[in-house]
Amino acid sequence: MRVCCEGSGSHFTDPHGEAYHDDTCLMLAKTERGVLIKIRIDMISERPSVTCTYQLQGTKGVYESARSRDGIHRFWLEDLCKDKASWRNLDEIEDLYLPNFWLASTKAGTGGHGGSDYHTVRDFLTAIRGQSPWCSLGIHEAMDMTITGLISQMSIEQEGAWLAVPNSRDWH
Repeated sequence: MRVCCEGSGSHFTDPHGEAYHDDTCLMLAKTERGVLIKIRIDMISERPSVTCTYQLQGTKGVYESARSRDGIHRFWLEDLCKDKASWRNLDEIEDLYLPNFWLASTKAGTGGHGGSDYHTVRDFLTAIRGQSPWCSLGIHEAMDMTITGLISQMSIEQEGAWLAVPNSRDWH
């Protein structure tokens, strides 16, 4: 995998008058299989919170998360949507397609990071209780996410250069 990242610059200062890091960062990643991923993060700008919005797009479908806690999660799937120009509400199909563990999290209430923290804690607890042999997020998956972010910061320092992301599975 390789990444490039650019930041918008710093427009805010901390209580000591020091500049914060880049307000907004935009990272592009290209995977070994040729998948293009775009991640934008902005946790500083003053505006209503939109810290947990996602869009996944493939060749036969799209998912877009709600833009606010009270908004609508929507989708378009080639096989289910006859109208090529209309979004549908995810509520229409979530009981049919979302896995049971995800549906259970909606009953657990809202948690951090759009509710996803619930799954991480649940996996950890079932593993340490001996109810499952492992957590679904292993060391290499954690390294994939961490190293990618670190390399993206190096890309910012190198004016958005594309940089290779090392694979921790190759380390001895």
